[in-house]
Amino acid sequence: MYKTIYILLFLTFIACNNKENIHEHKPSLLGLWNVQYISETDFDINDNDTLRGTFKDTLQNVTISFKKDSIIYAENNIDTIINKYVYHKINDSVLYVQNIVSKDSMKLYIHYLDTTRLLFTNIRLDEKREERYEVTMDCNKN
Repeated sequence: MYKTIYILLFLTFIACNNKENIHEHKPSLLGLWNVQYISETDFDINDNDTLRGTFKDTLQNVTISFKKDSIIYAENNIDTIINKYVYHKINDSVLYVQNIVSKDSMKLYIHYLDTTRLLFTNIRLDEKREERYEVTMDCNKN
């Protein structure tokens, strides 16, 4: 009888610990992400001269902060805000994002998300380039 009680208590203990561990390590966009690199499919160096490629630029001190209702893209940990966006979730891997000032909109496609790494591509139509514009960012959390 006592063996059965001990076994049930042990199994309950294991089940409770596993449930807590699952919630502790659930990936979330929310928080401050450090941008490791950014890539662009084209780069406008002059008004009428666009270079094609995939260009990859390693960034330092650039962050993206995901809040419940907004995204802040900044340099030096939000000391210099570059852009601020509002967003809503379309599904688990796509967000609809809009710049607060310019009202430009884009879709943000999440390729990879875990507790320490975020890889996504934002895609928008660019009137200046008269085409689709893509930027991929690889980010990590400290």
